[in-house]
Amino acid sequence: MKTLVILFNIFLIGNLWSAEHYDVTCNQGDCFKHGWTMTARKGGYKLFSSCKNSDCKTYGWESLDSKGDKFEVYCTGKKCFEKGWSSFNTIGKKVYKDKATCRHKNCLKYGWTVKTGYDKMGGNVTCGNYDCSKYGGVAFWRGRASKTTCTLQSCYTKGWTLTIY
Repeated sequence: MKTLVILFNIFLIGNLWSAEHYDVTCNQGDCFKHGWTMTARKGGYKLFSSCKNSDCKTYGWESLDSKGDKFEVYCTGKKCFEKGWSSFNTIGKKVYKDKATCRHKNCLKYGWTVKTGYDKMGGNVTCGNYDCSKYGGVAFWRGRASKTTCTLQSCYTKGWTLTIY
């Protein structure tokens, strides 16, 4: 048993050491109206997101990162955080599609599930204390675990930090 605990701790420390950290800030203090900017703490990577028609909740958003990859998000029934959304991520010449569906018709309270067109794993996002906007959440998506922590308990006005393990 002692050996198992030691091996687990070595695994945990190794994953924490290799984790990727990102800081996200809301543009003009409102992520759902003006979008957001995500920056890697180690430098070199940035992602710029803007809301379609100045309304991410209704119309979705577009993102472009510093590698030239593009993201297009379309709300389902003009209700992204009640019904979900479709996401198209263009990396080079490949397009990856995700379909997010809100749990109990409220993504920002209960999280969402993701079906992908490129693997069978999909993904899940669970809100912390039933409030993603205040407490962030945990996710497993595209084969990796991650944690989101809101800045000053206000993700969608102050931003958040993202740690991918």
